[in-house]
Amino acid sequence: MPGSAGGSNSFTGLSFQPDILIAATPISALNAALTDDFRFCFGAAQRTPAAQYGTYMHGEAGATMDLGTVASNTAIFTYATSNGVGPYTMTIDSLDATGFTMTSSDAAAGVNNFMMFLALKSSTPTDFSLMSFSSPTGAGNSFTGTGATFVPKCIIGSAVNATTYGTRSTASPGADSMQLFGGQRSADSLYWDGPGTIQTNSAGTAVTGSSTFFHRLAPGDKIYTTANSLIGTISAITTNTALTLTANAASTNAAGTAFVYSNPGQYCISYGDEDAASGSVVFSRMSSKVIDMARSSANTPSSIDVASMTDFDARYGYNLNFTTASGSSRKGWILAMKNTDNANQGRRRKQLDSWI
Repeated sequence: MPGSAGGSNSFTGLSFQPDILIAATPISALNAALTDDFRFCFGAAQRTPAAQYGTYMHGEAGATMDLGTVASNTAIFTYATSNGVGPYTMTIDSLDATGFTMTSSDAAAGVNNFMMFLALKSSTPTDFSLMSFSSPTGAGNSFTGTGATFVPKCIIGSAVNATTYGTRSTASPGADSMQLFGGQRSADSLYWDGPGTIQTNSAGTAVTGSSTFFHRLAPGDKIYTTANSLIGTISAITTNTALTLTANAASTNAAGTAFVYSNPGQYCISYGDEDAASGSVVFSRMSSKVIDMARSSANTPSSIDVASMTDFDARYGYNLNFTTASGSSRKGWILAMKNTDNANQGRRRKQLDSWI
């Protein structure tokens, strides 16, 4: 990485010009550990049209936890080594024929900063669309256009509780958590044979299993007949042979009926703590919602912005349906990717690497 303030350096180890760069760093040296704090940057950059975004979370250990988060719409990494230092930036200057060039504002970048990255290429740069994420201040549908003429096959991204791009949040709830998320079209969901057999009745929500292992499934998963006719969406799992649906079963199926199931194809992982809190308030969790932003209070994480991704349609974009809204617009980024599986489009090229 660059060894002086404002310095630049280039990576030239690729055999193609990347359209997208997805990168992460703990802001540490290679094969070295941080023992006094937590740091994590996650960001992405697009070649055409040029764009880069990043999210960052920092936790400084002590008598109380000192947290900070940043969302950037101008740099792939914006970070601080403590909440009293920085923030610094690492900015992608260009995505070149065999790699990329990056500039850092941190004088110690050449010593402290190791990063890993995934480079992606498609038949055209506009098979990707990197955009800002700003949660709405109220519940309801939030449609986002991709900025390009395609219907996405999947989206990935990250968000923090900070409410302003480029401004470090150091107080609860803005500093409390960081989210990594992704989702795909439900039409692309895979189906798995269910273990054992089931019995359902269209007059109720109960599903009774025989030789089943329902604990392999999760709320939000859908169960179908072997003809792929939807029976219902799982609400709760009681035992390995008993679960309930979110609504009455769509069909009555006699005992001994074979079934298949699929997952919702969207998930969000959250990491966090409560800023300025003492004791064990750290948390991590996984949700079957594409957006599930959290804060922590009195050792208990709670959701402040929650959204499910409705299935993609003919519009050039996607819809997020928010069922919970905090009233403040939380910031992050989303990368939408076009389906390039058909024979008329080139297969994507990709390379996973590290760089210091």
